[in-house]
Formats: sequence, C-alpha cells, structure tokens
Amino acid sequence: LRLSSVYGDYRIQSEHPIEADALVHFFCPRCHTELRSPRLCPSCDAATIPLLNKGGGIITVCSRRGCEEHALDLF
Repeated sequence: LRLSSVYGDYRIQSEHPIEADALVHFFCPRCHTELRSPRLCPSCDAATIPLLNKGGGIITVCSRRGCEEHALDLF
C-alpha cells in the first residue's frame, strides 16, 4: 500500500483492491504489531492509524477506505 505523502491528498496505490468502506489493518513491517491508535475516527468511529513523521509529529489517518479524516499533531 502506498499513501500519498502530500498532506490532504487522499490518493493511494495498492496491489490488491480495497473495497469502499472496508476497514484496513496496518502492521509494523519489522515486529508485525498492529499499528492502531486508541483514538477512534470522529467521522466514522473506525480505528485510527498513527504514522510517525521523521520531521516531527504524528500523522493520524482513518482506517476506513474512503474516509478522509486525518490529523497532524506537531511536537
């Protein structure tokens, strides 16, 4: 799965089709632990996925295909 690195751009590329409204599970490629935030999406109540930004902060995206909810927390 490839997510656009441009904030606010919702394009993805996937070698496997992902149905609209499907819940997607993300896993660490090293330890295989599921990546999941304790926060639920405020728009659709799906789990959210935290992604660490090397420049600082965390980008959180909704795990539901098609939901455009996301957040950028800078620290």
